[in-house]
Amino acid sequence: MPITRADAARLVGPARDGALLRVHVQPGARREETGTLYGDSLKVSVRARAQDGLANQALLRLLARLLEVPPTSLSVASGQASRDKRVLFSGLCADELVERLVLLKVPAQ
Repeated sequence: MPITRADAARLVGPARDGALLRVHVQPGARREETGTLYGDSLKVSVRARAQDGLANQALLRLLARLLEVPPTSLSVASGQASRDKRVLFSGLCADELVERLVLLKVPAQ
């Protein structure tokens, strides 16, 4: 099921330098994917293990590719050592991030 505009708006907040996205990361997954909700967060599965920042790096690469933003514009703003994180999208306003989430291609369940 695609992410609705109302759901996307709950996941995104404004930041001084861009927009923040709440995510829940599942490291060590069989495949990398996103598109489902986990409470008030976007669930993102990555293959990388949660050690030495590998899962965080995989998370940022996946989000950059899926949401068509430069990887260098993304950073983990909070939750570096937690499954629950806030990712900063520098240079992208909250409304634009909401639109990109709504257009996100969701894998068949």
